[in-house]
Amino acid sequence: MKSKFVLGVLLGLAVLLGTVACKSKPPAQEETPPVEASRSTADTSPDQAAMDELNRAAARAASARKFVMDFNGPGFLPSEWDNAESLYTQAEQQKNTSTREGVQDSTSRYNRAAAAFEAMTPMTLAAAYDYAESELTAARDAAVDEGVEEYLPDYLLDADNTVVAAEGKYEAKDYYGAKDAALTAFDMYDLLAYGAKVYWLSVDVVNAGAEELVPELLDEADDVGLDAIDKYLAADYDGAREDAETAESMYIALQSGLAAYSVREKISANDLEVYDLQNVTLGDEALWGASYDYSDKKFGNAKNKAYIALIAYNNALKTGWECFSAEKGADASTERQRALDLKANVAVRQEFNSAQAVYVRAGSAFQSGNHEQAAGLYSESESMFIEVARTAIQKRDAAEAALNRANQRMIQSDETARNAEVVLEGGQ
Repeated sequence: MKSKFVLGVLLGLAVLLGTVACKSKPPAQEETPPVEASRSTADTSPDQAAMDELNRAAARAASARKFVMDFNGPGFLPSEWDNAESLYTQAEQQKNTSTREGVQDSTSRYNRAAAAFEAMTPMTLAAAYDYAESELTAARDAAVDEGVEEYLPDYLLDADNTVVAAEGKYEAKDYYGAKDAALTAFDMYDLLAYGAKVYWLSVDVVNAGAEELVPELLDEADDVGLDAIDKYLAADYDGAREDAETAESMYIALQSGLAAYSVREKISANDLEVYDLQNVTLGDEALWGASYDYSDKKFGNAKNKAYIALIAYNNALKTGWECFSAEKGADASTERQRALDLKANVAVRQEFNSAQAVYVRAGSAFQSGNHEQAAGLYSESESMFIEVARTAIQKRDAAEAALNRANQRMIQSDETARNAEVVLEGGQ
C-alpha cells in the first residue's frame, strides 16, 4: 500500500538521521505506532456478499413497484403509493456503494421500499379485480342493449367464455394472464356493441333510400363492415375496430348526404327555389363537394360538406315555405273576402264557417312558425272559400230565377184576371 510505504520511508529516514547526529548517544528505543494510525489503515470497502444483497434488495423493490404499477396501484391506492414511492425515491437517490456501511444502509432502504410495495399488492389486486368486473359487466350490458344477445348469441358466448378463462387464471394466481384475458374479453364486448351500432346505422342508411339512390356506395360500405367481422373472428381486434370505424364514417357520410338530398327534393317538388336561390346554390355546391370527397375516401370531409349542404337547404326550405305560405295566405284572404261579398256567410253559413275554421288554423300555424303546415291549410281554405262562393252564386242565381218566374206568373195572373174581367163585363 502506498501510504504504508511512504510511512516506512519516513520512519527509516528519521532513524538514519538520528544515528548520524548522535553517534555518542545510545540508540533511542523504537516507539509503538499510535492506535489511531492503525485504525486509519483498516479496509472499509464492501465485500461481494454485501453488494449481492444490495442488488437483490434493489431488484425486489423494482419488481414489487412494477407489479403495483402494472395493475394500476397508483390509481386505486394513491396515498399508499405516494408513501412507497417516496421510500423508493429515497433509496435510489441515497444509494451508496463506496463503503460497507453505505451498502448496508442502501440495502435497508430498498428493503423498506420493497415491503411497502409488497404490502400494496393484495389491495391492488383486489381493487383491480373489482374494477375489471365492473367494466366487463358494463361492456357486456352495452352489447346486449345493442341486440347482440338476440342476433349474435354465439359471439357473445365466446366473450363470456373468455371472462371465465380470466377468472380461472386469477384464481390460479396467474395475474398477468388474467389481466390479458380480461382485456381481451373487454375488447370483444366493446367491439360487439360497436359493431352492432354500426349495423343499425347501416339500416338507417338503407331506410333513407341508399339502395335506390346510391347502391354502389352502399355496397362499398357494407364490404368494409364485412371485413371488420372477418378480422374480429380472426382475433385481430385492432384491425376489426379500424375497419368498423371506417365503415361507420362511410355510413355517416352517406346518411348526411341523403338527408341533404331529401331536403333538396322537397324544395324542387314545391318550386321553392325562387324564394332563396342563394342558399340553394350554396347547398348544391357543398353537396357536389361532398360527393367528390367521398370518392377520394375523405369520409370526414364528405360528412362535413353534406352537413353544410343540409343547413343551406333547410334555410332555403324554411324561407321558401314562409314566403309561399304568406302568398297562399293572401290568396285565401282574397277568396274569403269574395265569399263575404257574395253573402256566402249567410247563404251557405255552414260551409262558410268550415272554411273559416281552416283559415283560422292556417293563421295560427303561420304565427307559430309552422309555415309548411300554414301553406297547406291556406291552400285548403282557399279552395273551400272558392267552393263556398260558387255555391253562393248558384243559390243567388237560383233565387233570382225563382223570383223572375214568380214575377212572370204574377204578370200572367194579372193579365188573366183582366181578360176575365173583360169577358165578364162584355157578357153583361
